[in-house]
Amino acid sequence: MFTRRRLGVRMPVGYIMVLLCFALHQTQGASNENNVESNVTSWTDLQSLVSMETYRKSEPPSVTNPTLVSLAIYVLYLDPNVEKMDYTLQFYLKVSWKDQRLAFKPSNGVSSINIDIEKISDYWMPDLYFRNSIKGEFHEVPTINKLMKVNATGHVWYVSSITSTFICPMHLRKFPFDTQLCALNIESFAHTTDTLRFQWMTKPVDMKLDRIVIAEWSLKEAKGVDCTEEHVGESVPCHEIQFRLRRDYGYYILIGFVPSAVTVILSFLPFWVHVHGIPDRISMGFLMVLTTITLIIGVRSVLPKVSYLLAMDVYMGVSGLFVFCSLLVNARINHWLAVSHEIQNDKNGITTCEHDHEKAKAKRINRQSGFIFPALYAAFHVIYLLVYLT
Repeated sequence: MFTRRRLGVRMPVGYIMVLLCFALHQTQGASNENNVESNVTSWTDLQSLVSMETYRKSEPPSVTNPTLVSLAIYVLYLDPNVEKMDYTLQFYLKVSWKDQRLAFKPSNGVSSINIDIEKISDYWMPDLYFRNSIKGEFHEVPTINKLMKVNATGHVWYVSSITSTFICPMHLRKFPFDTQLCALNIESFAHTTDTLRFQWMTKPVDMKLDRIVIAEWSLKEAKGVDCTEEHVGESVPCHEIQFRLRRDYGYYILIGFVPSAVTVILSFLPFWVHVHGIPDRISMGFLMVLTTITLIIGVRSVLPKVSYLLAMDVYMGVSGLFVFCSLLVNARINHWLAVSHEIQNDKNGITTCEHDHEKAKAKRINRQSGFIFPALYAAFHVIYLLVYLT
């Protein structure tokens, strides 16, 4: 009896366990099938979801209306080169357009597909090129930095990482107080505005200003403009990004302007030395002239090599002129004093009116120069600042 009762209890429990194991197995199998189907749909090539029989990558999305292409860039690095008059830019180029031929029906919650990098060339893309580019390259470290995504409505999103050097003509007459405008021209190489048109995205130029450190420059503005123009009677789509750069002139103030100003002020000191201290006056004057020449040569070696005068050349030149003029005035004063001594010696130590006249003239010119030279130098600074800082 006891044995039968135990068998009677075990049989229903075992049967239930078998049913539960079978149900669990069926559930896991269905789940795996769904996951496999979902994964396959997510990574299936776009060609299996749309009709590619009539697709031609050489033809734009629409032959009746212009294809509207949206543009934007994200700046990572900017480095102007004054000597070569160009600048290097590292950025993400972002392009978007709609190609109705690539629209597909979403399935299993998948509404967009990433195109394999090796198959991007199988699809139509706007033939963009940088008109003012000297050289450039796509980033391929550690992998090819390109992305192409197509959503169910046929909107295409393309992003690539690029480093390129662009021409930037610079006008340096106000150096180092200059502001330069460097541009990035994006054009279509073969299409006209009849088949292709550009427009800016909501934010044409994006960047993290706190992460972009440009030696010697401050980025004041970056904006996008329309530069569409006609070539050989046809209108070519063109958009331009303009970077307005202002030079940080603190370095040049320290190495050029301050030393020049100090040298000029020191050249005025002989006017405040006793008029009879001829050796001190002459030696100080010659020392300031030599210092100015050395300073001009040293500063000129770090300035841009152009065929016209820079604002810094003007300042250094005028400062040198003040030093030279002060030396000439001192030499003339010393001459009058020497003449007065000769007249006195000729008269056997007897002071004459001619002797007094020469000596008085020397003292008067010396005293007046001590005020006129600093006043003229201060006036020069006012005019200089009005001309080059406004």
